[in-house]
Amino acid sequence: MKIHLWGTDFRRSSADLRKKLSIGLPERSEKLNNLISLGFKDIVYLWTCNRVEFYTTAHDYFCDTRPLWLSVLKSFGLSEEDYYRGYHFEGKSALRHLMRVASSLESMVVGEPQILGQLKGALQFNRENNLPIDKHLEQCFYLSFETAKKVRTETAIAEKPVSVASLGLKYLEAMESEYPLKKAVVVGRGPISLMVLQWLKKNRSHCPIIWVNRNVEALTGYPEFQGVELQSLSDFLKGKTTFSHLFTS
Repeated sequence: MKIHLWGTDFRRSSADLRKKLSIGLPERSEKLNNLISLGFKDIVYLWTCNRVEFYTTAHDYFCDTRPLWLSVLKSFGLSEEDYYRGYHFEGKSALRHLMRVASSLESMVVGEPQILGQLKGALQFNRENNLPIDKHLEQCFYLSFETAKKVRTETAIAEKPVSVASLGLKYLEAMESEYPLKKAVVVGRGPISLMVLQWLKKNRSHCPIIWVNRNVEALTGYPEFQGVELQSLSDFLKGKTTFSHLFTS
């Protein structure tokens, strides 16, 4: 089996290191094409607040992809030492890991349902942007989706579906009588921040929202920016913004 992956997660690396590996949606297609030009056949990129992974198809069964992963890290401004702050799997081990990730067995909150959607989104991104993907790698992703569905159907893992974001929002609801939600600030554009924005728009539509990010223009590439006030992090840190609640992952 030619599937290989390199990745890192909350167990092995700091949030700062994972942030350096993040690729925003507006520049993601160009960046992945640049990575593929380093010598890869294909790359599927998964990024969450707690996990960053690159999946690829090796050129042959005996291919050593470590030099390629080192070149990827270098392109993000990282060192060879950072390679060892992650994990490299190939063949059956890579497929087993992919299935565990899809089934949320590797998540910070075991049983959370978001990771499956994020994996499907990663695969869909390649299709929509005409990025190459070998049929064998694609089949591995479909197998992981089927496995995750089977795990959620036949085990008790989904009896009380939770995530880091859902736990935080439940706490918000429990405290709202004491601390009314009048004006919210959401910092960053990671998956958890996007989930909070979506929840606020759906469940607290009366609440004004300010979305803060270092690069404000990057936020306009997301549909969540509609109907919210955008503000740069530098302006926000000047301390002139008033709010009742602040959300950051």
